[in-house]
Amino acid sequence: MVAMMLGTDHLDKESLVAVAEEKIIGHAMYARLGDDHEAEMAIIVEDGWQSKGVGKSLLSGLAERAKRRGIETFTGEVLATNGPMLGLADMFVGTDHKIDDGVYHVRMPLQTPEPATHTARTIRRAA
Repeated sequence: MVAMMLGTDHLDKESLVAVAEEKIIGHAMYARLGDDHEAEMAIIVEDGWQSKGVGKSLLSGLAERAKRRGIETFTGEVLATNGPMLGLADMFVGTDHKIDDGVYHVRMPLQTPEPATHTARTIRRAA
């Protein structure tokens, strides 16, 4: 794991860690695939820190770096029993899940969602 983290080139491979109380509590990384605009990503968060925003923060940071380097889509595999990770992947508009043998193959377009026009009108009326 350390070799993979140190082997990042910040273009085709990137790695981020989350640290709390001087301990690594999460790790996210991507590696660009044969298609220049696609990268496989992986993320892991310590059990005690799950569902506290660590994964979302790591994935958001990783996606921002990937977009600056021309990556348009993340791919990954998620166990069907890992509902929280499937929900996290859905933070990207247009995420697609296909299941095969209890594993979801996920494609996450890294586009920035357009704000809904009805939401903006609702906010103006409420103000």
